[in-house]
Amino acid sequence: MIQQRQKIFSLQGNPKPQDCKQLKGYPGGFRVDSGEYRILYTIDLELKFVDVFRVGKRNNDEVYRNL
Repeated sequence: MIQQRQKIFSLQGNPKPQDCKQLKGYPGGFRVDSGEYRILYTIDLELKFVDVFRVGKRNNDEVYRNL
């Protein structure tokens, strides 16, 4: 869990790290992996704000349900 927190906090300084990918069907949404977990978030470049809205296991598509 510490690794995921560090990855989330690192998004403040670099909201689009090299390993991020844009979410399909979710405008403004991005995903990044951290160990066994996937972090889903949006970026507001104008306000310089990153909103993490979901963290879930990578091997489980449940993280994408109800988007």
